[in-house]
Amino acid sequence: MNIIERFASNPEYSSKAPESLSYAAEPRTIHSPIAGTIVRDEVESMGLFGKGLAIAPSGEIVYAPVAGRIRATTVTNHAIGITTAEGIDVLIHIGIGTVSMNGRGFVRFVQEGDEVKAGQALVAFDDERIIDAGYKDTVVVMVTNSDELGPISYEVDESVKLGSHPVVKPGELLFEVGTK
Repeated sequence: MNIIERFASNPEYSSKAPESLSYAAEPRTIHSPIAGTIVRDEVESMGLFGKGLAIAPSGEIVYAPVAGRIRATTVTNHAIGITTAEGIDVLIHIGIGTVSMNGRGFVRFVQEGDEVKAGQALVAFDDERIIDAGYKDTVVVMVTNSDELGPISYEVDESVKLGSHPVVKPGELLFEVGTK
């Protein structure tokens, strides 16, 4: 049974999200929402939506990389926006081109307006279904209002790598946002 069947089809799971992760998130820090490896991605590298990182996932549950309020969701469940108490707007986007999947392969556990804690489960996705549909499964984490904020410093621990790519797990520090 894949992760979507487990959460969407089984009455035992359909009404509850996976357990939250527990980690200390300091203000103005953004953490990895998923396990995987840091990769170069065309959306992330162009900086069209702000500054951030792309992760090739090795998991299928996306967790809140910050504490804040859910400001945007999509009916296709592939993207979520969170605004922190400090006014940092964070976008988590699952897959490249996955909007065309019309929500198939995604289960969202939060709604627009919800307050979330860092480490709270946001979305589950079926990685195999994304790849089988011909899309990239890359998870992008971006600060969309980076132009309005202070400098963003990348804080990824590069001591553990898979090939040349740093490995991250959910809750690991990705970057810090300075003040102007």
